[in-house]
Amino acid sequence: MKIRSSPAIPSLVCTGVPLDGARRGTLIRIIDSDASAYINYVILGSDGVTYCTQMDAKRRKNRNALMRIALESARHVTVIGGINSYLRCTAVGNEAFGVVK
Repeated sequence: MKIRSSPAIPSLVCTGVPLDGARRGTLIRIIDSDASAYINYVILGSDGVTYCTQMDAKRRKNRNALMRIALESARHVTVIGGINSYLRCTAVGNEAFGVVK
């Protein structure tokens, strides 16, 4: 007998504002759900707003590993979201060494 988990509650899968551009902040949560092909990342932005982005971790293993390191070490991240809040780019490090505009 195969045990399957119930579908995730939509508010649990993607909490916060969808990521639509470049943001800097701290990764505070990683959400993985059987109901979704993507892993969701919740970032607390430097403006105090939580942003949600998603990524196919099976195709982007290195990027997923970087995000997990950022969560475990409480490092600042700079992320860029694309269409449908898809995580297109990430940089992990100290906030002082972030992206210069």
